[in-house]
Amino acid sequence: MINTKTPEYRALQFQIHRLNQQVYEQKLTIERLEAALQKERSARGWERDMHQDMLESERCRNGGW
Repeated sequence: MINTKTPEYRALQFQIHRLNQQVYEQKLTIERLEAALQKERSARGWERDMHQDMLESERCRNGGW
């Protein structure tokens, strides 16, 4: 049986708690970074699509595809 009243046990429990908290915070950071990356990729895709539309319009105005 483990004696949960010892200072060593309580210190280990506190360390486990801190590590779990750090893991949680890192997961949140990763989720935020992934969301920002997805937003950036979406914006770049939109810019690329707009550029492609502009090129197609220019070709059409110049009389050819």
